[in-house]
Parts: sequence; C-alpha cells; structure tokens
Amino acid sequence: MQTLPAEEEPWCPFQSHGDFEFSEIALDAALNKNQVDRLLSLMACISQGQAQITLKKQGRSAQGIRQCCG
Repeated sequence: MQTLPAEEEPWCPFQSHGDFEFSEIALDAALNKNQVDRLLSLMACISQGQAQITLKKQGRSAQGIRQCCG
C-alpha cells in the first residue's frame, strides 16, 4: 500500500475520507461505543443488501423521527 503525502491525505490517521467523516459525525453526536458499533453493523447490512433505509435528509421521514423522538 502506497502512502501519499499528508497534504493528499488530510484525513490521516484514518484509512479513508469516509472513515474520517463517520468518526466526525459520531463524535459530534456524542455516540458511545455501543451506538457506533450498532450504526456500523447497520451500515454493513445496508451495503450487503440485507437492510434498507428510506429516510431522507430533511424529508418527511426525518420529520417523523423528530416528532416521535424529539
């Protein structure tokens, strides 16, 4: 595996920009280890076609979550 200069990998020490983004969101949301593990497991199921999410950014489904849980 070739290592790029730091300016080409600003997300280091993470392996990918996606890992960095996920970690930043998890920290911003103050998720604990169990919550992070559950979310990662769900994401794995989605990527393998074993689960589906229909929620959309600022959509009606997201509003429903805020009403139920907010």
